[in-house]
Amino acid sequence: EVTASVDRTHLRVGEELMLTIRAQTRAADPVEIMLPPLNGFAIVGSRDMTEVAIDGATGGRSVRTTVRELQLRAQQ
Repeated sequence: EVTASVDRTHLRVGEELMLTIRAQTRAADPVEIMLPPLNGFAIVGSRDMTEVAIDGATGGRSVRTTVRELQLRAQQ
């Protein structure tokens, strides 16, 4: 499962927003989040996080959540 969200929906040139992409899987291997070109935006910051949790509801199988946060500035 992959979801994406932003912290605001309207901005002007020079303003920034946070884009968060979250991918969840039961696979043991890490998920690599690959993005298309983000035309009209400059990446001014980024952060990657991975969390592994044991899911008792599925007999102890692990759930891996990978998150990429991008701080984007709107350009002309």
